[in-house]
Amino acid sequence: MYNSWSKVGDTMKKIEKSLELIAIALLVLLVGTVTLQILSRMTGSPLLWTEELSRNLLVFATFLGAALAYYKGEGLRITFLIDKFPPKARKANDMLMMVASVVLLLFIASVNISFAIKMWDSPTPALNWSKGLLTLVISVGFALIFIRMASDIKKRLSG
Repeated sequence: MYNSWSKVGDTMKKIEKSLELIAIALLVLLVGTVTLQILSRMTGSPLLWTEELSRNLLVFATFLGAALAYYKGEGLRITFLIDKFPPKARKANDMLMMVASVVLLLFIASVNISFAIKMWDSPTPALNWSKGLLTLVISVGFALIFIRMASDIKKRLSG
């Protein structure tokens, strides 16, 4: 049992480390793109693609950053009422919230995938990228949260 959980833990750590590196790269690219945008506007010849790229990088950073926050255990939780519950009720509530979150994640990801398919042939104005491909980052972020959440649920069910 320990060996399988050790492998799952190693996989979760690898995903977390990858998300950290991606987040750093996205933020560096975002700062560079916005700086280039500012400098090009100051010189009187703005680069139109920088605005679109910076917006897309911000969306990528948001959804992949949400996954990273969940992997680090820093997701948003309001617990002032739950903290007053007895331990068994807290555990039951945690499990209920995780199952409800999984259902919500799967629903939003499936709706997003349908939307991405509809938008696939629609290009962005400046970069000519597929809008469908760009919206898939939402599903990728949610899929990463789902993987971690499913692992957490399995771990709690097995004791």
